[in-house]
Amino acid sequence: MKKWKRFLASVCAAVCAAGFSLPSFAADRPFNHWDRISQALSDINGLIGMNDLNDMETLAAAVPQVVSVSDYPDIAENLTKVSDGVYSFDVYLANAKAEAQEAWKTVMDEWQADDNYVIFFSFRNTASSPVLLSVTAGPVSSLSLSAGMLGLSSGYSFHFKPDGAFHSFSTSTSLGYGNFYFNNYSFPENEKGHYRYFGDMSELQVIDDLDREPQPPTKRTLTIQYQYEDGSQAAEPAIRSLAAGDLYEVVSPVLSGYTADKPTVSGTMPDSDLTITVIYTAIPPTTTDHTLTIQYHYEDGSQAAELAIKTYQAGAAYQVVSPVLNGYTADKPTVSGVMPDRDLTITVVYTKSSGGTGSDDPWDISPGTDWSSPFEWYDIALNATWGSPFNWFDIAPDTQWHSTFPWS
Repeated sequence: MKKWKRFLASVCAAVCAAGFSLPSFAADRPFNHWDRISQALSDINGLIGMNDLNDMETLAAAVPQVVSVSDYPDIAENLTKVSDGVYSFDVYLANAKAEAQEAWKTVMDEWQADDNYVIFFSFRNTASSPVLLSVTAGPVSSLSLSAGMLGLSSGYSFHFKPDGAFHSFSTSTSLGYGNFYFNNYSFPENEKGHYRYFGDMSELQVIDDLDREPQPPTKRTLTIQYQYEDGSQAAEPAIRSLAAGDLYEVVSPVLSGYTADKPTVSGTMPDSDLTITVIYTAIPPTTTDHTLTIQYHYEDGSQAAELAIKTYQAGAAYQVVSPVLNGYTADKPTVSGVMPDRDLTITVVYTKSSGGTGSDDPWDISPGTDWSSPFEWYDIALNATWGSPFNWFDIAPDTQWHSTFPWS
């Protein structure tokens, strides 16, 4: 059987007249039981000891006595201490009569949030009592004061044993001033010490075992902002309405040229609104290497020299000196430029140099010098004549060869 948990988050605000206290109860929203009781008792006439109850100042003067939970171990040992000042107590009504169960649900589900009702929680004043916790509730309009005793002319009373087991239920309500009340309203001491309350108990959580229709979960807002690094908006926010504990997973928009620091926003929704910011950073340009190929050709398209192959990144400057070939002139002595974002091929064309036949005949010993026949007259160099290879001859001015075979 599913347990239903009810937090008594805002505790008893009390008023005591002639030694009575009015502890208050709240869960889903804060409300002031002092205002409720003040209105209800404003027209009540009675006695507080020897004083007339004719205004709220007189009522507030007769107040309860503050005590500590730790001073009453028979009570403290049956409570679960959640944290400092926060206690919980489990109660079991599954075996109670249907009338008691329905009345309990009415008190917890309806009256606690209604300013027209008050709820009192009190603990036994003696360890021999079979009842540990009593819960008394009723309309504010039914509050009465007689001989210093506070009562409710209508409402419900529930009583639970130290182990939380259901003890009894009644439509006859009474508030004994000998009990210890759960109350966080600040009161001065009163001389009689009636209606004592635990000053160190700031929250009491009462947990029952009755089934109820599940309450729709409170929705929370998840907001995802998309921004550039400078804080400007990169895309429209993503807004989701989720309950606490819900899982969420939102894929970030894809923006060309940018990368998101959170490609996917995921997690578990807390019990509060949540804002998450995704930052988009510009993607730096790629640095792809490209190949520069330089071809060296003669005018007829034949290869004049080995290819020059270089690797550069786009935007890099290049400068390659063309090879020097005897008897030829390159149309591009130096190949230079800026590498584009692609491979590049450049052709250097070699043409014959002026001043020579440019023949590929192996008998050309130098540009502009022909050797027609080794046995005939020929010019070995400009202004130099060989008469006969077998006779004396002038190889050059003032130079003679005596014999073509012995060197001299």
